Amino acid sequence: YAGARGDADTAGRHEPLNPENFALRGDAYYMANKPYAARLDDERALDLDPQHPQATAGLRALSEARP
Repeated sequence: YAGARGDADTAGRHEPLNPENFALRGDAYYMANKPYAARLDDERALDLDPQHPQATAGLRALSEARP
């Protein structure tokens, strides 16, 4: 998952306002068991695109994973 995060970081430097980059990195953080970072990236993606389906699903998964 570190490679996926790195790819999203690189893409984010080239397209800093593309919500897809944040949603992808959020997924990578989620899979790496880093929920705080995943939440921040999914929320940033939704700031850029309030209807972004991947970021919405990511936040839903985070809320369902809470004990």
